[in-house]
Parts: sequence; structure tokens; C-alpha cells
Amino acid sequence: MSIYNSSFGILRIRELLKKVREEGLRVHFIGVLGAGQRGLAGLLLSEGIRVSGSDVKGADEAAQLISSGLEYYPTQEAENVKDAALAVYTLAIHHDNPEYAAARAEGIPAVSRAELAAAISAEYQNVITVAGSHGKSTVTAMLAHVFQAAKEEPTVLSGAALPSGEHAIAGKKEFFILEACEYKDSFLKFRPSCAIINNIELDHTDYFSGLPAVMRSFSKYASRTKDIVLLNCDDDNAAKITVPSDKRVVTFGAQESSDYRYILVSVGGERSIFSVASSAHGDLGEFRINVPGIFNISNATAVIATAMEYGLDPEKIREGIASFHGIARRLEYIGEYRSRAVFYDYAHHPTEILQGIAALRSMGHDPITVVFGPHTYSRTADLFSDFARALSFADYSLICDIYAAREENIYGVSSVALAEKTGENSYYASVENIKEHLDNLTRGTVIIMGAADMSMVLSAMNLKK
Repeated sequence: MSIYNSSFGILRIRELLKKVREEGLRVHFIGVLGAGQRGLAGLLLSEGIRVSGSDVKGADEAAQLISSGLEYYPTQEAENVKDAALAVYTLAIHHDNPEYAAARAEGIPAVSRAELAAAISAEYQNVITVAGSHGKSTVTAMLAHVFQAAKEEPTVLSGAALPSGEHAIAGKKEFFILEACEYKDSFLKFRPSCAIINNIELDHTDYFSGLPAVMRSFSKYASRTKDIVLLNCDDDNAAKITVPSDKRVVTFGAQESSDYRYILVSVGGERSIFSVASSAHGDLGEFRINVPGIFNISNATAVIATAMEYGLDPEKIREGIASFHGIARRLEYIGEYRSRAVFYDYAHHPTEILQGIAALRSMGHDPITVVFGPHTYSRTADLFSDFARALSFADYSLICDIYAAREENIYGVSSVALAEKTGENSYYASVENIKEHLDNLTRGTVIIMGAADMSMVLSAMNLKK
């Protein structure tokens, strides 16, 4: 049986959770500092459940969870799972992970992060899942902010740090807002009341054979909703998925046919104004957003549409949209390098790189240097030409070593080759010579991009806040 296919159904996991709560048993997270894991661990800790977890990132990164009661192990050892009632793993672990192997050997139930999240979500009245190739974390955070502004007190689970710095918010049982990732079809574990599809592109090429496979996966995701499929009709691929006739499709976008149509009023810099017209509710008036990029206006429209479908007050929605100021690593200004503005962005797909560069230009930044850390050999190889094209829209690009994550380089791809493909103002840069390249070869604003751990690059740059 594959490590990624648990034999435990959602009902069985709910029974296990009930036993954990009633008997004070321990849940252990393998890779507790993973993007989705830490939020889940935080939710259980907020309930008073005994939680342990291991990771190799160090206690400093775990400080927030430790302060909430996490029993933290800085190494992954078989002993860590001994006597645990439940082990929770991420899809990033290898099949020979000692804690996963020990759990299986000891008969300790081992479930994936998505399975546990799905079991918890089944306890809520309304479950809103946010899916898409891009923008999941931003839409999740913006939705959470708007629902909080409307005093709805949602429970939230995000793949990225929320503005509070946490990855989860424990709220009431009426609304559960969570990010749902398509990787290895993990979002198919959920049974949402509203399934948001922001956009669809080829990604996670170590799992999906091509775009048709991605489209089929999103069609299955749409079929699992109990009520609403909220669909970005501006996205060609999203508009083509198959949605069962018993589901209610609600569209958003710039097209006149959209159920929630946005119209640009003033776009530029970090602030934009747009209006929204609803086929069901009429003219909703103007909205102000304080995060850059046209794509964030689309994200905001998805949030507005969702909030309206759940009956939130339009004025509270307006206030929430205006007071949202983004999340970490999403065009985040992080300081200066020798009087040059430096931004940090999670962009790890060609489309995201293009959108980030365009947003910076709309803010008046010119010239622009991208420091890019490619994430996984498979993605770099399969989207090689697209990466080169996207990076060529920067004035300069410095390409760091590829972050292997869970892979070996069986593709023959390299950052040197990507730099050569990108063009004459693109260079391979190791961490050791990043400052030399920035000083001698590039000018203007710097944006660090990629899903890889870029902490060594940041440390080498020694930014001024």
C-alpha cells in the first residue's frame, strides 16, 4: 500500500479523535513544522489535546507551538511515536521515515494531514475549501479576515502564516475555512459546502502526468461539494472542468457573464479600487484593496462572492477587504539591501513569477532583479522553458541551486542551464557569491522568489529593516 493512501476512513479517524479527547491520549505529528501540519497541531492544542511533533528545522521555529503546549522533538526517531494514539504525516516524508515506519510496525494509526483536516472539518456546519494552482493562501487569509470583520468567528486552517503569524485560528463550529491543495489529490478527502476553484494550471509534475490529469482532479474536487462550486470564469482551464448538474455553480471574474463581476476603477501601486456587480444582489459598489496586482482584485472578488453567498453584510465585507494587508511571503517588503528595496514572494510557478514582476512594475519599481530558488527537479524540468520566459521579464535574474525537497535529480536539469536559457542578464548564483552578483551585475529593486528555503540567501544579504 502506498504511504499516501491511508486505510483509515474519515469516520474511523473521527472515532479515534473522540477517543483521544475522552482519554487524554497523544497525537504525534511527523514533520510538525510543515506548512499544513503546524496549523493542524495548533488547532488540536487549542482544544487541550496532548500533541507532540518532530521536525529538523529547530526549536526556534517551533517556539509558538511549544508555548501552546507542543512536546517538540528536534530529530525524527522511532522512539518519538511510542505510545501515541495517532500519527499524522505530510506528503513530503519519504517511505522510509523512521517515525512512520515505527507507527506502522507498532500498529499506531497513521493518517495524512489532509485526512485529519477532513475529519475535523466534518464537525462543522459550513466548510469552505479554497483550491487552485495559485492564490490559495491569500484567498484563505482574506476570507478569514472578512469573516472575522463580520464577527462570524470562523475556524481557519491555512497553508501559509496568517497575518497573526499563526497557521490556524480556532473559532466557532459554524464556519471552517481552509486551504485545500491538489497535490496527490489530497483535496479529494474533503466534503465542503463550498468548493472554491481560483485557477488551474499544470503543476506538481511529479504526480500529475499533464494538464488533463490536473483538470480531471479538479473536476472530482468540484463533484465533492455539497452545494456551491465557486468558479473563476476568467480562467480558461477552470471554466472547462466538469461540474455535476446537482451542484450550484457561482462564477466570478471580469467577464460580463460572471455572477460576481469586478470592474476596475483605479489600479496602481499597492492600492486599487474596483466595483462589483452581482447578478443576484445588484450593484455592490466600490471596494478598496491594499495588496498589489490585478490577480489580487480577482482574489478579492472570490472572497466577496463567497461572503455574499453566506449572507454576510456587504458593508462588513467592504470593511474587511479594505483592512486586509496581505500575508507573509506574498510580495512582502522585508527591508533594504544597500539602499535597494527587497521583497519576498513564494512564487514557484512561472505564472506566479510573471504576476509578481508585473505587480512590482505597477508599484513603480524599475529595474527589477529576481533572486529565484527553483523548487523540485521535476517542476524545474517540466516547466523549464516557461520558467526561462517568465524570468526573462525581470531586468536581471539570479538563479540559486534547485531545492530537491523529496526528489533526486533524475532529470539532468540545473540552475546553470536555466540561467543560460533565460538570457544574457541571468546568472547562476550560489549562496556564497549572492552578494557579489547583486553588487556587480544587477541594479534596482530585489525580489526573492521561490517555495524553497531561502533563509541562507537572506542571511547572506544581511538586510536592513
